[in-house]
Amino acid sequence: MKRKVLPSRRQFLQGGQAAVAASLLANFSSGETMKLRDAKDAVDHLVLAVNDLQRGIEWFEQKTGVRAVIGGRHPNRGTQNALVALGNRQYLEILAPDPQQAGHERAADLLKLTVPRIVLWASATNEIEALAQNTKTAKLAVAGPLDGSRARPDGKLLKWRSLNVAREADKDILYFNVIPFFIQWDKESLHPSQDSPAGCRLLSLEFEHPDAEALTAVMKTLGIKGNVAKGASPVIKASLNTPKGKVELS
Repeated sequence: MKRKVLPSRRQFLQGGQAAVAASLLANFSSGETMKLRDAKDAVDHLVLAVNDLQRGIEWFEQKTGVRAVIGGRHPNRGTQNALVALGNRQYLEILAPDPQQAGHERAADLLKLTVPRIVLWASATNEIEALAQNTKTAKLAVAGPLDGSRARPDGKLLKWRSLNVAREADKDILYFNVIPFFIQWDKESLHPSQDSPAGCRLLSLEFEHPDAEALTAVMKTLGIKGNVAKGASPVIKASLNTPKGKVELS
């Protein structure tokens, strides 16, 4: 039997057939009826990718009136971030290349961006091991749970576990994954929403994808009710209530 190669986040899905998702849904069984969460309520954080962190912080402040605070660097991943709270234990991460990790593949990809764009979103979970087993039962490609950490500017270490989920890898896309990755924070770590700058709140989260029906079904296998419209390419659309009024990000 050939070993399944698990996709990285950068190799997330695009395309596929609705029949595949229908099959996944048929194969998914947790032994009980799954309660679906609306995508907006399932959010742990949104990832807004930019090609330069300071310019990204300024851009977001001009749009919303809230200035993000530096979060820290991601060792061996080529990135750094800044954070804004969205209320309800949710936050937005501005993700950018880390000049101290120049040459990293992920940093090189982010440098190609010409405008800020939401490229990923994370869903919160407290049962990441069970979720991993369920996704495998559903015949989804799974990477994890994986241990992660980041040192804050004050030296405190944040720790979490994450689970990456995908249907099919596509080497031609950057991230742009409509399906979330899942994150479970260490109980001793302060959730970033608790001390990041406040003032913004997530109003809605919607998606576009060429295979809208298929992606809706796959999200359902993961316990998420996603509003996915048919579109030419994968798009994540978030609406925020901000000091400057309603702001749409995508």
